[in-house]
Amino acid sequence: MSLQAILKDTLAAMQKLASDKTLEAQYRRDQIEARRRDGIAQMQAIRDAEFESRKKERDGLVAKTRMQPPTPEQVAQILYVKDSLQARWKNMKAAEIVAEFEAAIEAGDMVTTRAHFDFAHTAPAFGGGPAVLLGSTRERAENALLGPEGVKAREKLKELDYYLDIGHKIKSSEQVTLETARIDAASGQVITGMAAYRPNSSW
Repeated sequence: MSLQAILKDTLAAMQKLASDKTLEAQYRRDQIEARRRDGIAQMQAIRDAEFESRKKERDGLVAKTRMQPPTPEQVAQILYVKDSLQARWKNMKAAEIVAEFEAAIEAGDMVTTRAHFDFAHTAPAFGGGPAVLLGSTRERAENALLGPEGVKAREKLKELDYYLDIGHKIKSSEQVTLETARIDAASGQVITGMAAYRPNSSW
């Protein structure tokens, strides 16, 4: 059952109780509050289940955002390029390194792109190392190495992490509506929204 359906059913049950004048006033109020609490508990159960489901979803997204390990053949090629970089970077300007890095990305040369990317992480002390990690070059390299599916998963992961860290703690509009619903003292009708804060509403 959805949060909207729970809200609708709970408000209807509260209204039915409020309209039943055969019930003693205090008993009627107690039953209305009990029905409200039950509705809120149902909503929370749904949100708790969603939270657990999203945590499991995160594991799959994290796996997709990891760069795939290179093949044995690529490893040999990457190591060769890294050795070359280690010697050359000492005598290259940062702009030259970045230009070479970007040329590899543009050409779709994943071996050279990976070599630059990995070497910049493992040996940033060499001339120009830190510069390679700055600006859009690093992001473009990551995107190229991850591929479209990995980039999409990374963006989804950001949204999911926000939800898991903060978003799930924010009450749903349905729960807020149910928590603040009141019985109008004059009409005996269940009222919600801003009307529930008016002076003639009761408990």
